[in-house]
Amino acid sequence: MLLIVVLRFVHILSGAIWAGSLVFLTVFLEPTARALGPAGGQLMGELMRRKLTPFMLAMALLAILAGLSLFWIDSQGFTAKNWLETRAATAYQIGAGCALLAAIIGGAVQRPATEKMGKIGPELAKAPAGAQRDAMAAEAEQLRGRIKLYGRIITLLVLVALSCMAIARYI
Repeated sequence: MLLIVVLRFVHILSGAIWAGSLVFLTVFLEPTARALGPAGGQLMGELMRRKLTPFMLAMALLAILAGLSLFWIDSQGFTAKNWLETRAATAYQIGAGCALLAAIIGGAVQRPATEKMGKIGPELAKAPAGAQRDAMAAEAEQLRGRIKLYGRIITLLVLVALSCMAIARYI
């Protein structure tokens, strides 16, 4: 019983931090950074320096591993066919799939884009006017678009996962 309590604590706390951070970043911080222009690039660069991306990935990993462990226990090692066919188990599986997909997209697509943007932002703010600055600005704009699109996709997937987890045992 203690193992389940600890796993639920880790799963819920890390999932709440992951989801809440994503909503804050997507709804408030990213649009603010975009509106600030070069200063927004500096802001994002500072967040990268403070290890935002590894923190977010750690929260995702903790939530997913604890959730998979709980599912393993509930499904008796994926052998409890009667339980696996319930609507609750289906909701957990949909939620887990969304969370896994969000983490994969976050690690494979979003992380490289935000890290690159974190490096370009401070350089762009200091660059003198000219062709090199224009090229950096164009690359930064492309990265901002990618960060915005995938940030919204990841946030949506995590919110679907969170919703599935919240209602699974009641459906």
